[in-house]
Parts: sequence; C-alpha cells; structure tokens
Amino acid sequence: MKIEIRKVKIKDAQGILDVLNPIIKTQNFSSMKEENTLADQTNFIQNLPSNAIYNLAFDLENLEIVGIQDILPQSKNFNGTGEISTFVNLNYHRQGIGERLMKATLREAKDLGYKKIQAIIRTDNRIAISFYKKNGFREMGSERIFYELNLLKKARQN
Repeated sequence: MKIEIRKVKIKDAQGILDVLNPIIKTQNFSSMKEENTLADQTNFIQNLPSNAIYNLAFDLENLEIVGIQDILPQSKNFNGTGEISTFVNLNYHRQGIGERLMKATLREAKDLGYKKIQAIIRTDNRIAISFYKKNGFREMGSERIFYELNLLKKARQN
C-alpha cells in the first residue's frame, strides 16, 4: 500500500467525511454524536487557525483518503498547547496509517512551536488509548482519559 501524508485542502472535505462519518456512526471510537455535513467540514477547513495542523493519509493505489489527524491550538492566544484528534478509515485499522500521520503531524507541531499536545479519549476507546500511549503520550486525568505528550521533553530524548 502506497500512502501519501499531506495537508488537507478544501477539495478533500467529502473524502474526509467518508472516513469520519462511519466512525461517528459506530459510536465506539469518538465522542462525536452527530455526523458532519459537507458544509460543516468545508467550514472547518476554511476557518482553521493559522497555527492549526490538519493532515490526511491518502491511499495512492485506491485513490481515497484513509486517515486524518489534526492539532488545534487550545487557546486563541497560542500558548504552545494543542489538542490532537486522529481518525483512520475503519477498513484500514492496524496498517500503520495512524503512525505515519503521527510522525508527520508531530514534526510539523514542533516546527510551529507547539510544546504540549493533549488527547482527550473516551475511557472505553482502548484502541485510541493504546495508540497514543505507543506514541509517547502519558495519562494525565481520570474523569475522561486525558493524555499529554511533552514535545520539548521528547525532543531531548531523541
């Protein structure tokens, strides 16, 4: 499988929905309750803050988006902290898509001055918990599972 990781473009909105909405529909992997519309996704892409990151994984053989990942700054006055979300097409789980997205997205986050990346994960989403732990995130909360990756500390370790 040949996968390209690249920035999201407005023209990708429908392909993103083709990944995102089936995941939302399962109610197993996301806290989102309602499927997104094309207008919702287009608006989201158009209104991303300048220091946001929104990447996708594109399968060059099947010509489809197979994963998406974003990091959004946690405040309007950027303090170096962002919140990450990762979604992989249900038919492409356990094929390294998330790993490839994570590598590219974290590299970009460092370049943009992010210091900490946080992930808020449902307590019953064991797949996501395992994925984020495997990528260096550590548990920080208890009510909802909250994971954090300190990019400055990670850079010193490498």
